[in-house]
Amino acid sequence: MKINKIETSVFDEKEYNRVYFSSMLNKMYKMFHYENLPETIPERIFDKFLFENGNCFFTKHNEKFYVFVGGFGGIPNEYYEPTEYIVANPYLKLEKSFKIGIEGVLIRNDSSMLGILPILKKYSELQRHSEISLKMSVIFSRSPFLISGTDDKTKESSEFFIKKLFNGDFSVIGDNAFLESLKIHDIPNNNNVLNCIEVNQYIKASAYNAIGLDSVLNQKRERLNENEIAINSGALIPLCEDMLQCRKKAIEEINKMFNLEISVELSSTWRTQKETFDSVQVSHETKTEDETIEDETNVSHETIEDETNVSHETIENETNVSHETIEDEIEGRR
Repeated sequence: MKINKIETSVFDEKEYNRVYFSSMLNKMYKMFHYENLPETIPERIFDKFLFENGNCFFTKHNEKFYVFVGGFGGIPNEYYEPTEYIVANPYLKLEKSFKIGIEGVLIRNDSSMLGILPILKKYSELQRHSEISLKMSVIFSRSPFLISGTDDKTKESSEFFIKKLFNGDFSVIGDNAFLESLKIHDIPNNNNVLNCIEVNQYIKASAYNAIGLDSVLNQKRERLNENEIAINSGALIPLCEDMLQCRKKAIEEINKMFNLEISVELSSTWRTQKETFDSVQVSHETKTEDETIEDETNVSHETIEDETNVSHETIENETNVSHETIEDEIEGRR
């Protein structure tokens, strides 16, 4: 069976991945905000190279600053990391192997220079299959029963009846032969559509969480408490912080090497999310400190109370001994 690509693009893996990657990258282009980037380096291109390639190289060519995508070369250093970056740019007629740290700065998207595409590829594949399942489940749920006929005439009559019914034309069946040869089979009702929707929502939420966007999936069908939200937010922060720190470290080297004043910070949603997470962490730490102080205060009160009780008992015992001694002396004189 040949599937129409235009009507069912979800079945076209290559086209679906292209649209999915573009959609997710469009969101990620707003993750970082740069100040004082050179005019020859658009902010979108800067992040595009890093997200897609995992690294890029900042250098100066013909008195202008550029970022290039290339490959590694040269003899590895003592930590088996590359020492040269090979660039081939047809437009600038540039073919050169730059020395890393001397002629330019290697910028990492993340510590392992993986980029974002491996993450997007994983969730694109999962979501495509999820949407295919959802699409087929919705189609099969259109009819609560199956109609079968014993001959071609009954089959054609059934198709004609369903077609007229679909168009809003309520027809009357007057052929006994048609009614006698027609059979209806009930389809067991199930929650396959709901299950597919839940799986699809889970994959979407996981994909957003993977790139650092908060998308809480509540499959408990209940309200999430503060601790659960804090745990979910905590899972979002590491990747964003790693990418931010890699950029800050590279930009610090760039500013020092080329006497520039470039800066980078998290922007919009990611910054707000980070601040919210930090405030939740501070709140939890404050609560923990307050609980510790309260426990120490309670222990101190109990200690003072115990010491007071012991002191009262000691004084009472000493008083009783003194009374008994005086009584004995009086008896002795008598």
